[in-house]
Amino acid sequence: MSLKDLEESLNRRETELAKAKRSERAEEHSHARAESCARKKDTALLGEKLKLAGSIMDWAGQFAGTKQFTRLRAINPYGYIDGVLVFGSGWGHQAKYEDFRGCHAGTYVNRNGNLKYWAGFKNQGGVAYGFATPKELAGRMNHEYLSMLWQAIDSGSIYDAIKRAHGLR
Repeated sequence: MSLKDLEESLNRRETELAKAKRSERAEEHSHARAESCARKKDTALLGEKLKLAGSIMDWAGQFAGTKQFTRLRAINPYGYIDGVLVFGSGWGHQAKYEDFRGCHAGTYVNRNGNLKYWAGFKNQGGVAYGFATPKELAGRMNHEYLSMLWQAIDSGSIYDAIKRAHGLR
């Protein structure tokens, strides 16, 4: 090995790193464009999001008053969260709904009927938001997530999801 060989190896490596950096920047730019486009679309759907959020919050308040909710809280495997997990899916807190490998989120109903949303990636910590009003819920969550949550509530499949989340048969 000579100094010239080392120089050539360094040049190849620097070229590879520069190419990887350009590719990463292009991907970030593409993601930013998609997020911006999704944000515009989501903003245009605010009226529908408010309706969905109102229906979801009404259901949450009613569910929090049931004896089943009280019993679920007693056996809650998610003791660090003051509520009952009712829905799990991909990320709903970004303008563009994300459901890629490793991303997860859950919506919980608290004792007072408010909602709590928690999202993470793989085994890392994440973000959490609390919602006391339909306006807060509609303002933070994307249309696709709210639609999926409402669909689960409206169809009754949310109760199957609750059973699965809490290890019930």
